[in-house]
Amino acid sequence: MEAIYVINARLGGGGIGNTAYYAVLGPQRAGCLKRVICSSNRQVVIPPQQLRTLGLVGRAMKRVAFLDKSGRLNDWANVVFDNWSSLVLESCDVLHCWSDLGHTLRRGKGLATTTVVEAMIHPIALRDILLREAARWGTRTSDLPSAQRLARALSEIESADVITVPSEFDRKTHVACGVPEHKLRVVPYGVDTQRFHPSPQRPTSDPFRAAFVGNFSLRKGAPYILDAWHKLNWRGAELWIVGHVDGDVHRLIQRYWPQLQGVVYRGFQPNPTAVYHQVDVLLFPSLGEGSALVTYEAMASGLPVIVTENAGALVRPDIDGKVIAPADSDAIAHALESMRADPSRRRDMGKNARAHIEPYTWQSYGDRLLHVYRSLL
Repeated sequence: MEAIYVINARLGGGGIGNTAYYAVLGPQRAGCLKRVICSSNRQVVIPPQQLRTLGLVGRAMKRVAFLDKSGRLNDWANVVFDNWSSLVLESCDVLHCWSDLGHTLRRGKGLATTTVVEAMIHPIALRDILLREAARWGTRTSDLPSAQRLARALSEIESADVITVPSEFDRKTHVACGVPEHKLRVVPYGVDTQRFHPSPQRPTSDPFRAAFVGNFSLRKGAPYILDAWHKLNWRGAELWIVGHVDGDVHRLIQRYWPQLQGVVYRGFQPNPTAVYHQVDVLLFPSLGEGSALVTYEAMASGLPVIVTENAGALVRPDIDGKVIAPADSDAIAHALESMRADPSRRRDMGKNARAHIEPYTWQSYGDRLLHVYRSLL
């Protein structure tokens, strides 16, 4: 079997580039990886002869696209990369592509290759959630895809032979939007269980600290977090916001909750391990995810987690944490109250979370993906 993996990202360079890196290590260990086509490369395990990259040009395109908040340059960069990757694509048994690679997928199908698309929540489901929430809070959302990008994503999902998604929640959204169940495979992500580990000494319960880690945006449930914290009106407790605060959410903060008590804005932390060791619970009530890696990291760090089903997390309800309804500030407040009220139960949940996440290493992620490839042939 020969597999080719294509992603418009820097392989091993953080974010989805890291996820892609761990993905290709599975077929690489088995001697099945023919090629990785990516915008640029940062890792050293996959040798240069197995890579096709745009190098500095690819990095420059991604940087410029990131700085353009309109999203138009990002759409342009995706089209350029897709056209180039379709030209350098070779014959293989399995072609695995991330989104915005319609030309590459069509070229793969023309080469009689089995095609796999990496997807998250179905784009129609995400669009509907974001439009509803933006109308509810009277704001915009930076996560809404352009009409062109949405059309490309739907075309890719329809044409691919198989869709891999990282969570059962994602699978349900695809089925609800008409994707045949036989096309879907759930492949959860992984976590570095050596880097993320329980603190030798848990923090005291004074003050009680809950942390949100990630881009603090409408999509992540930010207004509901702030509303819940406002309702609790606690003294002697802290809510840590660890990550970039989306501009539209920042306006909501100024508009609705100028007197919030105990909210600490920590900013983006490239290494959040210390954060996990200083708080009592991770709060991540997202409205729509693939499978949020911060939940894996927190669980590996021995923290209980408060999530929605929409976060795509591996949390077992009332065992590793709390799984609550999305878009519900009262549910968030009640979950936080129960965590604060019972430190012993909270610590037990953290231990359960660590034990449950331990098998989900990045190596096991690559192996699970390899198993999917082999099952298709």
